[in-house]
Amino acid sequence: MKRFLKRMNRGLVLGAILLIALIIYIVADTRSFSKAKPELKDLADTFVCELMDAGVTPEAYRTLDAACCSDACVNEIKANMQEVINKHMTPADSVENNTSMYGYYYGKNQAELLDIHCDTAPQYYGYVTEVNVNLRSGKPDISKSGVDLAKVLVQYDFDAKYVGNPYFHLPALDVPLRNSYANESHKYTDEVMKASGYVYLELTMKKTDGTWRIAYVDWLDYNLMSENSDSNGNLLPEYDMETDTELMMGGY
Repeated sequence: MKRFLKRMNRGLVLGAILLIALIIYIVADTRSFSKAKPELKDLADTFVCELMDAGVTPEAYRTLDAACCSDACVNEIKANMQEVINKHMTPADSVENNTSMYGYYYGKNQAELLDIHCDTAPQYYGYVTEVNVNLRSGKPDISKSGVDLAKVLVQYDFDAKYVGNPYFHLPALDVPLRNSYANESHKYTDEVMKASGYVYLELTMKKTDGTWRIAYVDWLDYNLMSENSDSNGNLLPEYDMETDTELMMGGY
Protein backbone atom coordinates (compact mmCIF):
# COMPACT_ATOMS: atom_id res chain seq x y z
CA MET A 1 0.00 0.00 0.00
CA LYS A 2 2.79 2.37 0.93
CA ARG A 3 4.54 1.53 -2.35
CA PHE A 4 1.33 2.30 -4.26
CA LEU A 5 0.88 5.63 -2.50
CA LYS A 6 4.52 6.46 -3.13
CA ARG A 7 4.13 5.79 -6.84
CA MET A 8 0.88 7.78 -6.96
CA ASN A 9 2.54 10.73 -5.24
CA ARG A 10 5.36 10.61 -7.79
CA GLY A 11 2.79 10.58 -10.58
CA LEU A 12 0.99 13.57 -9.11
CA VAL A 13 4.24 15.49 -8.73
CA LEU A 14 5.27 14.65 -12.29
CA GLY A 15 1.83 15.67 -13.58
CA ALA A 16 2.03 18.94 -11.66
CA ILE A 17 5.48 19.64 -13.11
CA LEU A 18 4.24 18.96 -16.65
CA LEU A 19 1.22 21.18 -16.10
CA ILE A 20 3.38 24.03 -14.80
CA ALA A 21 5.76 23.60 -17.75
CA LEU A 22 2.80 23.72 -20.15
CA ILE A 23 1.44 26.89 -18.54
CA ILE A 24 4.87 28.52 -18.71
CA TYR A 25 5.17 27.57 -22.39
CA ILE A 26 1.71 28.94 -23.23
CA VAL A 27 2.37 32.22 -21.41
CA ALA A 28 5.79 32.62 -23.08
CA ASP A 29 4.38 31.72 -26.51
CA THR A 30 1.50 34.18 -26.08
CA ARG A 31 3.86 36.98 -25.11
CA SER A 32 6.17 36.16 -28.01
CA PHE A 33 3.25 36.19 -30.46
CA SER A 34 1.99 39.51 -29.08
CA LYS A 35 5.41 41.03 -29.75
CA ALA A 36 5.28 39.69 -33.32
CA LYS A 37 1.95 41.40 -34.18
CA PRO A 38 3.53 44.69 -35.38
CA GLU A 39 5.82 42.66 -37.65
CA LEU A 40 2.83 40.78 -39.07
CA LYS A 41 0.96 44.06 -39.69
CA ASP A 42 4.01 45.54 -41.44
CA LEU A 43 4.34 42.43 -43.60
CA ALA A 44 0.70 42.68 -44.66
CA ASP A 45 1.01 46.41 -45.41
CA THR A 46 4.21 46.01 -47.41
CA PHE A 47 2.91 43.06 -49.41
CA VAL A 48 -0.39 44.71 -50.37
CA CYS A 49 1.22 48.05 -51.29
CA GLU A 50 3.99 46.49 -53.35
CA LEU A 51 1.69 44.02 -55.11
CA MET A 52 -0.85 46.67 -56.13
CA ASP A 53 1.94 49.02 -57.20
CA ALA A 54 3.47 46.24 -59.32
CA GLY A 55 0.19 46.04 -61.25
CA VAL A 56 0.47 49.64 -62.46
CA THR A 57 1.10 49.82 -66.21
CA PRO A 58 4.74 50.71 -67.08
CA GLU A 59 5.00 54.18 -68.64
CA ALA A 60 6.22 52.83 -71.99
CA TYR A 61 2.85 51.10 -72.55
CA ARG A 62 0.46 53.83 -71.46
CA THR A 63 -1.21 54.28 -74.84
CA LEU A 64 -4.66 53.34 -76.13
CA ASP A 65 -3.38 51.05 -78.84
CA ALA A 66 -2.02 47.54 -79.14
CA ALA A 67 1.02 48.41 -76.98
CA CYS A 68 -0.99 48.55 -73.73
CA CYS A 69 -2.05 44.92 -74.08
CA SER A 70 1.00 43.59 -75.88
CA ASP A 71 2.99 40.58 -74.70
CA ALA A 72 5.83 42.93 -73.74
CA CYS A 73 3.56 44.92 -71.41
CA VAL A 74 1.96 41.81 -69.92
CA ASN A 75 5.36 40.19 -69.33
CA GLU A 76 6.77 43.27 -67.58
CA ILE A 77 3.79 43.52 -65.23
CA LYS A 78 4.00 39.76 -64.69
CA ALA A 79 7.68 40.01 -63.75
CA ASN A 80 7.03 42.88 -61.34
CA MET A 81 4.24 41.02 -59.56
CA GLN A 82 6.19 37.78 -59.46
CA GLU A 83 9.09 39.56 -57.76
CA VAL A 84 6.80 40.84 -54.99
CA ILE A 85 5.07 37.48 -54.52
CA ASN A 86 8.34 35.56 -54.38
CA LYS A 87 9.84 38.05 -51.92
CA HIS A 88 7.06 37.93 -49.34
CA MET A 89 5.46 34.48 -49.74
CA THR A 90 6.50 31.03 -48.60
CA PRO A 91 7.52 28.78 -51.52
CA ALA A 92 4.50 26.86 -52.79
CA ASP A 93 6.18 23.49 -52.39
CA SER A 94 6.39 24.00 -48.61
CA VAL A 95 2.62 24.44 -48.10
CA GLU A 96 -0.53 22.66 -49.22
CA ASN A 97 -2.63 23.56 -52.21
CA ASN A 98 -5.58 25.86 -51.59
CA THR A 99 -7.79 22.90 -50.69
CA SER A 100 -6.38 20.34 -48.30
CA MET A 101 -7.26 16.65 -48.23
CA TYR A 102 -10.04 17.52 -45.76
CA GLY A 103 -11.59 20.08 -48.11
CA TYR A 104 -10.66 23.05 -45.92
CA TYR A 105 -10.14 26.24 -47.90
CA TYR A 106 -6.99 28.18 -47.04
CA GLY A 107 -6.58 30.67 -49.87
CA LYS A 108 -4.05 30.98 -52.67
CA ASN A 109 -0.47 29.84 -52.11
CA GLN A 110 2.49 31.35 -53.95
CA ALA A 111 2.07 29.41 -57.19
CA GLU A 112 -1.73 29.81 -57.23
CA LEU A 113 -1.48 33.56 -56.69
CA LEU A 114 1.00 33.82 -59.55
CA ASP A 115 -1.45 31.94 -61.76
CA ILE A 116 -4.19 34.47 -61.05
CA HIS A 117 -2.17 37.58 -61.78
CA CYS A 118 0.22 36.27 -64.40
CA ASP A 119 -2.19 34.36 -66.61
CA THR A 120 -4.76 37.15 -66.98
CA ALA A 121 -4.36 38.51 -70.50
CA PRO A 122 -5.79 41.98 -71.18
CA GLN A 123 -8.96 41.85 -73.25
CA TYR A 124 -9.47 45.60 -73.62
CA TYR A 125 -7.25 48.55 -74.34
CA GLY A 126 -6.39 50.57 -71.25
CA TYR A 127 -3.81 51.23 -68.58
CA VAL A 128 -3.49 52.04 -64.89
CA THR A 129 -1.35 55.05 -64.02
CA GLU A 130 -1.53 55.26 -60.24
CA VAL A 131 -2.60 53.27 -57.18
CA ASN A 132 -2.60 54.54 -53.59
CA VAL A 133 -3.29 52.31 -50.59
CA ASN A 134 -4.47 53.84 -47.33
CA LEU A 135 -2.54 51.96 -44.66
CA ARG A 136 -4.38 53.75 -41.87
CA SER A 137 -7.56 51.99 -42.94
CA GLY A 138 -5.95 48.63 -42.27
CA LYS A 139 -6.81 47.80 -38.64
CA PRO A 140 -6.01 44.10 -38.57
CA ASP A 141 -7.45 41.27 -36.54
CA ILE A 142 -4.37 39.15 -35.84
CA SER A 143 -4.69 35.75 -34.19
CA LYS A 144 -2.55 32.68 -33.66
CA SER A 145 -3.82 29.77 -35.76
CA GLY A 146 -1.27 27.05 -34.99
CA VAL A 147 2.38 26.38 -34.30
CA ASP A 148 4.28 29.18 -36.06
CA LEU A 149 1.08 30.14 -37.91
CA ALA A 150 -0.94 33.35 -37.78
CA LYS A 151 -4.10 34.63 -39.42
CA VAL A 152 -4.40 38.31 -40.35
CA LEU A 153 -7.78 39.73 -41.32
CA VAL A 154 -7.41 43.25 -42.67
CA GLN A 155 -9.21 45.73 -44.92
CA TYR A 156 -7.46 48.33 -47.08
CA ASP A 157 -9.01 51.36 -48.76
CA PHE A 158 -7.44 52.45 -52.02
CA ASP A 159 -7.83 54.84 -54.94
CA ALA A 160 -6.46 54.68 -58.45
CA LYS A 161 -6.32 56.47 -61.79
CA TYR A 162 -6.63 54.78 -65.15
CA VAL A 163 -7.52 55.27 -68.81
CA GLY A 164 -9.57 53.00 -71.04
CA ASN A 165 -10.45 49.47 -69.98
CA PRO A 166 -7.56 47.77 -68.21
CA TYR A 167 -7.50 45.00 -65.63
CA PHE A 168 -7.06 46.23 -62.07
CA HIS A 169 -4.93 43.96 -59.89
CA LEU A 170 -6.23 43.50 -56.35
CA PRO A 171 -4.58 40.95 -54.06
CA ALA A 172 -5.89 37.48 -55.02
CA LEU A 173 -8.12 38.67 -57.86
CA ASP A 174 -8.14 40.74 -61.06
CA VAL A 175 -11.03 43.09 -61.77
CA PRO A 176 -11.78 44.54 -65.24
CA LEU A 177 -12.25 48.31 -65.25
CA ARG A 178 -14.56 50.08 -67.67
CA ASN A 179 -14.80 53.73 -68.67
CA SER A 180 -18.40 53.47 -69.86
CA TYR A 181 -21.30 51.06 -70.07
CA ALA A 182 -20.85 48.45 -72.76
CA ASN A 183 -22.91 49.06 -75.85
CA GLU A 184 -22.45 49.11 -79.58
CA SER A 185 -21.47 52.78 -79.63
CA HIS A 186 -18.80 52.36 -76.94
CA LYS A 187 -15.54 54.09 -77.79
CA TYR A 188 -12.23 54.22 -75.98
CA THR A 189 -11.26 57.70 -74.85
CA ASP A 190 -8.33 59.25 -73.08
CA GLU A 191 -10.51 60.52 -70.25
CA VAL A 192 -8.82 60.17 -66.86
CA MET A 193 -10.73 57.81 -64.63
CA LYS A 194 -10.70 57.76 -60.85
CA ALA A 195 -11.52 54.54 -59.04
CA SER A 196 -11.80 53.95 -55.31
CA GLY A 197 -12.81 51.11 -53.08
CA TYR A 198 -11.64 48.58 -50.54
CA VAL A 199 -10.44 45.00 -50.35
CA TYR A 200 -10.89 42.76 -47.30
CA LEU A 201 -8.19 40.09 -47.04
CA GLU A 202 -7.33 36.99 -45.07
CA LEU A 203 -3.59 36.38 -44.93
CA THR A 204 -2.22 33.19 -43.42
CA MET A 205 1.36 33.70 -42.28
CA LYS A 206 3.97 31.09 -41.48
CA LYS A 207 7.17 31.45 -39.47
CA THR A 208 10.09 29.59 -41.02
CA ASP A 209 13.69 29.79 -39.75
CA GLY A 210 12.72 32.69 -37.52
CA THR A 211 11.16 34.76 -40.34
CA TRP A 212 7.46 35.41 -40.94
CA ARG A 213 6.28 35.01 -44.53
CA ILE A 214 2.86 34.82 -46.17
CA ALA A 215 1.67 31.29 -46.90
CA TYR A 216 -1.84 31.96 -48.25
CA VAL A 217 -3.77 34.97 -49.55
CA ASP A 218 -7.53 35.14 -49.93
CA TRP A 219 -9.96 37.97 -50.57
CA LEU A 220 -13.16 37.96 -48.52
CA ASP A 221 -14.84 41.06 -49.91
CA TYR A 222 -14.14 44.02 -52.16
CA ASN A 223 -15.84 47.09 -53.56
CA LEU A 224 -14.80 49.18 -56.54
CA MET A 225 -16.42 52.43 -57.61
CA SER A 226 -15.36 54.52 -60.59
CA GLU A 227 -15.66 58.23 -61.25
CA ASN A 228 -15.22 59.54 -64.77
CA SER A 229 -13.58 62.90 -65.45
CA ASP A 230 -13.54 64.75 -68.73
CA SER A 231 -10.50 66.45 -70.27
CA ASN A 232 -11.13 69.55 -68.14
CA GLY A 233 -11.10 67.55 -64.91
CA ASN A 234 -14.86 67.79 -64.43
CA LEU A 235 -16.29 64.65 -62.86
CA LEU A 236 -19.01 62.83 -64.75
CA PRO A 237 -21.66 60.74 -62.92
CA GLU A 238 -20.17 57.80 -61.08
CA TYR A 239 -21.25 54.23 -61.48
CA ASP A 240 -20.73 50.92 -59.75
CA MET A 241 -18.16 48.68 -61.43
CA GLU A 242 -20.03 45.51 -60.37
CA THR A 243 -23.25 46.80 -61.93
CA ASP A 244 -21.34 47.69 -65.08
CA THR A 245 -19.89 44.19 -65.27
CA GLU A 246 -23.36 42.67 -64.94
CA LEU A 247 -24.64 44.82 -67.81
CA MET A 248 -21.68 43.83 -69.94
CA MET A 249 -22.57 40.17 -69.35
CA GLY A 250 -26.14 40.69 -70.43
CA GLY A 251 -27.51 40.89 -66.91
CA TYR A 252 -26.61 37.32 -65.95
